[in-house]
Amino acid sequence: MRYELGFVLLLAACATDASVDSMANELSAPPELTVPEGNHVAATYHATGYQIYECKEAPAGGLAWGLRAPAAILLADDGALVAVHFGGIDAGLPAGPYWQSALDGSRVHGGGAISAPNPGSIPFLRLTALDNAGEGLFADVTFIQRLETEGGLAPTSTCRRAGTRSYVPYEATYVFWAGSLPRPEVPTTIAVPEGHDVAYVGHATGAQIYECALDATSTPAWRLRAPSAVLESDDVVFADHFGGVDADLPAGPYWRSLRDGSRVHGGNAISSPNPGSIALLRLQALDHAGNGIFSRVSYIHRLATEGGIGPTGACTLDARVEVPYAADYYFYVPVN
Repeated sequence: MRYELGFVLLLAACATDASVDSMANELSAPPELTVPEGNHVAATYHATGYQIYECKEAPAGGLAWGLRAPAAILLADDGALVAVHFGGIDAGLPAGPYWQSALDGSRVHGGGAISAPNPGSIPFLRLTALDNAGEGLFADVTFIQRLETEGGLAPTSTCRRAGTRSYVPYEATYVFWAGSLPRPEVPTTIAVPEGHDVAYVGHATGAQIYECALDATSTPAWRLRAPSAVLESDDVVFADHFGGVDADLPAGPYWRSLRDGSRVHGGNAISSPNPGSIALLRLQALDHAGNGIFSRVSYIHRLATEGGIGPTGACTLDARVEVPYAADYYFYVPVN
């Protein structure tokens, strides 16, 4: 690992107590940097670090300052370290800027930059993802916007010796976009409003857990306690699904990423019957935890359900039964 990438990691190590002001829900980008339809915002992070300039031979002769690479850390709006930003030249990778998640190790490489001026600071940019690596938040990134830049301009001093480097402080907001998945066909009663796109889909297998408790008439009866399932995508388990009652959390269903630890809590369910199986559902995100794939989820669909219907008949108080079920869960996020 070369010096500059190690420098980024040193910045990251010093960031554990850092905090940033809460970022606006929507950022303004110049029209020329607009991301094409069919993409949604996957994450928005604040960067602080350096633009590294190097004294090089200029095409017209002589020496001039040229950009070598960035070296920055990215923070979520709760101050948590979420990624590092560096140049391929400093990591034995193809040229260009990279962003790598500190949560799940996924990485995106940007190129094909389109710029818009920001007087007094480095320009705003829109970059296209050239390639991705790993599994997680950055694995599906399609575009990256660099907005709200402060500082970072090349030195104006004379460049006297080839190889000399200058570290110029800068800050920016990076917006990561990912391609939206097709919307499923659902009954109109549980449709998700426009302005929210499908970001992730997982196939769940597990059980619906029922317990015997007193009903409104003080008669023992079966009621749903919680789900217990794992979610797969492309035959890889990436999340678990459980009830708050079994995790010392507020009541209701939760989904948690096994890659980055982010979590979403669902509620306000609207159902549509699926004869012979548990109902189809649309849930709203009530709250989130962590930073990662579930941190921007706005709605959840439970579709293609199989099994899971609770037992009937008499029961003994505190008895429990696990009923196998399967379903497809669709996770929606706001487009912007």
